[in-house]
Amino acid sequence: MKTPSRIMLTLMLAVSVSVPALSAEEDWERLTAESLELFRQCRYEEAIRLSRKALAATESSFGPRHPNIAKSMNNLAAMLSQQGGPSEAKSLLIEALGILEESLGRDHPGTASSLNNLAGLYSDQGRYDEAEPLYLRALSIREKEPGDGHADLITSLDNLAIMYVRAGRLEEAEPLFIRALHLKEESLGQDHPEVAASLNNITRLYIREADLLRDQGRFKAAAIRYGKALGLMVAMRGSDPAEVAAVQENMAVMYVRAEDYKKAVSVYNRLIKAKKEIHGQDGMETARSIRDLAGVYMRIEDYGQAIPLYETVVEIQSAKLAKDDPELVRLLTEQASAMTSMAKDYLESGKAAEAVPLFAGALEIRERTGDADDPAQAIRMNNLAGLYVELGRYGKAEKLYLRSLEILERTRSVGHPEITVVLQNIKQLYGLTGEQEKAASVDSLLSGTAGDP
Repeated sequence: MKTPSRIMLTLMLAVSVSVPALSAEEDWERLTAESLELFRQCRYEEAIRLSRKALAATESSFGPRHPNIAKSMNNLAAMLSQQGGPSEAKSLLIEALGILEESLGRDHPGTASSLNNLAGLYSDQGRYDEAEPLYLRALSIREKEPGDGHADLITSLDNLAIMYVRAGRLEEAEPLFIRALHLKEESLGQDHPEVAASLNNITRLYIREADLLRDQGRFKAAAIRYGKALGLMVAMRGSDPAEVAAVQENMAVMYVRAEDYKKAVSVYNRLIKAKKEIHGQDGMETARSIRDLAGVYMRIEDYGQAIPLYETVVEIQSAKLAKDDPELVRLLTEQASAMTSMAKDYLESGKAAEAVPLFAGALEIRERTGDADDPAQAIRMNNLAGLYVELGRYGKAEKLYLRSLEILERTRSVGHPEITVVLQNIKQLYGLTGEQEKAASVDSLLSGTAGDP
């Protein structure tokens, strides 16, 4: 997850002072303007070189403690901090702050800008205890003189909020970001890029809070925070659909972990719609979210909703994955489990006819994915055969009983109880169909005196 944008040091223009125009002053103004333009063009080395010349020109023109010297120091420090020169930048910023406090006063807006710059440097270095009091001083000054369109006040609010996010003090960051957002909306309008930037900051804050809550096991609270982030992302123009989907997915997972399955289902449905738009109806990412939704329905034992979802995912993945791909095998196993569970519900309700095709479908799936000599599969065959007997479908029952017996005879020792049960069932079937010779043959097997039926 991205963090709020880096705190930028404020570049400063010259202040108006009543000083006779001198060539050195004009040279300083020209060098300052050129260095700032080069910096904006990311031509950092050239910008720093001209900024050093501007500082030298300032000292020649105005003397050692003039506010414009502090301005040049701040500009040079801002450039150096961008280029990995924090030690020199810190020295310049501390000296510049002293000059401005002395020449302009501790509560002057120019002093606030210098405070903001030094605090920004400390924040970038992770020295939050040193940055915070400086930011708070700058904010206090700008509360009284907020700048044109509240621009300076907004900068202080955003910078302090970003520092709180970095320091992990998320609850303190939120009201600052929100206040900055409202000021931007009032002064710039709803559609201004700066408003979008504030919405993005708040969104990232909510996501970061949600991540922390998730790590603490507070899943319901995390889901709510993801929901707040999602609401802002949906409202913002130009939101990345993939990022929106990622937040939806996190939100859905948190609702599942909080056992709020109704909300999880709602979010998963929205997520699936989004993934269809991003990845297509038959995309693997789409399929995985459909499978996750099926898993939610399995948790609440709504197998009627789960099974068609599994069928959809199997259709997608079967076209893209090899038959023995582990992901496809796991999916088919889940589908079979859903069908078996629904079939058992039908049996408990006395609906054997509805249960049989589900048991048969699950058996077929497990034959595709399992071991041909799995004794558990033999027991499933035996059980399904018993249902066929109840429904009078003796031919199907016989085939399943005999297949079950073959597996058990290969995998179990002679006289194993499971073999005995299947033989007894076969004997009973032949008794129902009146096939006395076959029944007698099975009976001799049970007594251990004859061969195959």
